[in-house]
Amino acid sequence: MSMQGEETICDDPNPPSVFTGSQAGSCEQNGDKNTTTFRYVLKEIGFENVSANIDFLIVGTSGSGKSALVNSILEEKKAKESYKGKSCTTMRFPFRVGELNVTLIDTFGLQDHDSKKPTTIQEMKNDGQTVSLVLYCMKMGGYFKDDDKMAMRKLHQAFGHNFFERIVFVLTFANAEDCSVYDDLDDELDENEEDPLVILKKRFKCRIKDRAEEISKFLSENFYIQIKEDHVVPAGFRIRSIHHQQHPLPYDWLHILLKFCCCEIKEKHQFSRLSLNDCKIIQTKATPSNQKQESVDLRMGMSVEEEENVSVIMTGLGAVKDNVIDVGKMSYKGTFGLATLV
Repeated sequence: MSMQGEETICDDPNPPSVFTGSQAGSCEQNGDKNTTTFRYVLKEIGFENVSANIDFLIVGTSGSGKSALVNSILEEKKAKESYKGKSCTTMRFPFRVGELNVTLIDTFGLQDHDSKKPTTIQEMKNDGQTVSLVLYCMKMGGYFKDDDKMAMRKLHQAFGHNFFERIVFVLTFANAEDCSVYDDLDDELDENEEDPLVILKKRFKCRIKDRAEEISKFLSENFYIQIKEDHVVPAGFRIRSIHHQQHPLPYDWLHILLKFCCCEIKEKHQFSRLSLNDCKIIQTKATPSNQKQESVDLRMGMSVEEEENVSVIMTGLGAVKDNVIDVGKMSYKGTFGLATLV
């Protein structure tokens, strides 16, 4: 199947409208008919008739392109972008795509601190937020910065191993990366034999690989966390540059990013969510839009150690037999997380 990019025209003549956010600090969106690429991705991977709630937590240091990424996904300028990289609060951008309720949570910089205001991490915990996937933004240009290393230390201290299991590292402003200028980190290339565009593409891929290796080395040495190279993904910005056609960043980068994220949520995490308040995994289940499922969230989760031992927390829930929990006259079936009424 050929891949289509952000210029793909959705064949749905009546794309769904965006619902209005009701949480404090949310950005109200009424009648939004964008997110064309998102809808195309959902159709491609068979999500268009799946009913579920998906929350993307977007984190990073100030000026790392978090708001620019939000606007790229929405395909409309909703989040306020600033070249100074200053923001003061967490903003929520809820919208509906097919049967999915999607929320983009745009946080302020992890290194920003005002003694009169809660830190980004404190705000995440106080909100009682649960998230499906975390998009950690950092600029593609330059090196792996100390600010990012410090931010990752804070995140690991606050949320632990499970949090990093859900991170996709997004290299923002990738279509501003000047690959025509040789970098010391670039592989040696025979410029006399290679086509110039081929050289640009090789340099671009090499720089992504180098950043992925830097991130992987840092996480491995400090937290014993391993990440795969494909979890470091380049992203452009919403307004394409004049020289976009010659740039090695794929024109369909948004499609590639969203497809990877949706597949992670579906296949790796199976629609489970991470509670930022207690760092527990909550198992949920997506259902076809025409099938109703009565369910109860038992708020059961596993710590890293319990996950390794494949043990399940079921304290105070009554007798457990064959993964069926008896509570009074009702029985609930499941291993952990969301139990289904049977």
